[in-house]
Amino acid sequence: MFYRVFRIVPIIMVAFILLYFSKRWSNWRIAVVGVLFTSVAMLG
Repeated sequence: MFYRVFRIVPIIMVAFILLYFSKRWSNWRIAVVGVLFTSVAMLG
């Protein structure tokens, strides 16, 4: 269980970073695609 949480934490961190940049660039599509690719890469 701790291992799953440990794998999910980086995804959440990247999601927050991408959301922060998407607000600065006002381009949320980059954040959505980035989070999807990151989650697939981490979980896959």
